[in-house]
Amino acid sequence: MEGQPPFPGFNEACHPINLGALNVILVTSANGHIGKEVVNVLRSRGMKARAFVRKVEREQEDQSGVLEYFKGDFFDRESLRRAFVGVDRVMHISPPHIPGEFAIGQTMIELSREHHVRHFALLSAIHPFIDALPAHRMKLLVQQCLIDSGLPFTILQPTVLMQNTSLAQVLKTGILSVPYSIDRHMSFVDRRDVAEAAAIVLSDDKHFRATYELVGTEPITARELADLVSQESGRSIEAKQISPDAIIDRPIFSKRDFRVSEDDNNRARPSRDDASNESS
Repeated sequence: MEGQPPFPGFNEACHPINLGALNVILVTSANGHIGKEVVNVLRSRGMKARAFVRKVEREQEDQSGVLEYFKGDFFDRESLRRAFVGVDRVMHISPPHIPGEFAIGQTMIELSREHHVRHFALLSAIHPFIDALPAHRMKLLVQQCLIDSGLPFTILQPTVLMQNTSLAQVLKTGILSVPYSIDRHMSFVDRRDVAEAAAIVLSDDKHFRATYELVGTEPITARELADLVSQESGRSIEAKQISPDAIIDRPIFSKRDFRVSEDDNNRARPSRDDASNESS
């Protein structure tokens, strides 16, 4: 009804952005590889999206009326709270390889409950129960928190992204490097397909409480893949196993650690011990 607050507890003085915007999908990590693809797909479908980013570039200004960029910080609860104004759906994509992934997930879920979000889509990873992979373990914990929250949810579990392997680099070095056994069968998926899947689940309530593994290829070993590249390129390519740490880019928040604050309902807060050296 016109003139009525969009949800109980709404305080216009505390939420000075886009006060009339409803039916908005909040996309986190929207400047990341998958986040950008999700935003592009939502925009192409005419679905209203709010892209949560740490930096807004000039070329990201959008005149379509269906997309806006919101500059904020995962570790600033108030900036996150402002980003939720008018939001009824969330596509949460956590930054990769970040020690506070679980704390971020908890905060996103709490704020979604606070703002009565009607659908929370989570980008997780295939087989998150593998304890040997710390990043997967964090995603599993966020999944459990989401399931226990009572929110209507959908969980997307993509396998290894095709774009994680640079064909140009492989051809340049003659080495196909992977962080697992070169004889282990793995499937791959294109991140554009992951974005399409996200848009589909966010546009239809029938996906509530569903979990989808996203796979785009038949399983193949790195050794077999190297042989295929060799055949197609005419150059000898060798598959090589390397440490996972060797291929992980420096985390955006590598200088932060996380502590639990008892005076904030046990919500994790970052400690910036060396903010002057923090990466941008």
